[in-house]
Amino acid sequence: MTKFEITCRPRLFHLTKVYFVVVNNVEEINNEIAENTKMCE
Repeated sequence: MTKFEITCRPRLFHLTKVYFVVVNNVEEINNEIAENTKMCE
């Protein structure tokens, strides 16, 4: 993870934690990360 990503998408830390706890929601988390990526562009 780059400093840009950390600055741009702080929620990514939370999503990463959720990823390890709720593996069956991986697709939903990936969709949210993709949305955050669009916001960054």
